[in-house]
Amino acid sequence: MITNAKRYKVLKEILTVKNPRWLKPGEEFKATTSSPRVRALLEHGYIEEIPEKPKTVNDLKEGDECWVVDTTCLFSTKVCWDKKYNPLRLIGLVALTERDCNKIVSRLISEQTLLSDTKGFKPNWKDVKQLKFSVYYDDSLQGLVVDQYCYGIVCFESLEDATASIKAHPTEWKIYLGVER
Repeated sequence: MITNAKRYKVLKEILTVKNPRWLKPGEEFKATTSSPRVRALLEHGYIEEIPEKPKTVNDLKEGDECWVVDTTCLFSTKVCWDKKYNPLRLIGLVALTERDCNKIVSRLISEQTLLSDTKGFKPNWKDVKQLKFSVYYDDSLQGLVVDQYCYGIVCFESLEDATASIKAHPTEWKIYLGVER
């Protein structure tokens, strides 16, 4: 494995040095930029560097393509990364692919649906005696389960309300909890 290697695309036919063979235009290979041969091929226009794609949204650089959730009407939009999108990235509204961005939109819609099931219940976090119910996915049971302790923002005042929410919106719960994508 070549360390500090970059990917290159062949623009004009060239002969490789190791294991001699001809590389045709369009073929790709990895090499280090410290190699004098690679520098010469770059300089004379025989190859071009293939820009490395970002692995996470935190790796985005100016001009990289990404997807942003349009918060005015909840749909995904393809954009070129610009620092003006940083606030959206910080709150999880930027993705590398359209599919991932659509998952974010689905989760936001599911969350709002589930919040409406809480009937406006606002837990008093300072009152340890107040019952607060939430829903989680139990892998061993392969299903949604009500828990007496609330960990998220979707909390219910009663076991009945939480159970009714599961019955009314099982798909939304699975999307919200990341079980179903």
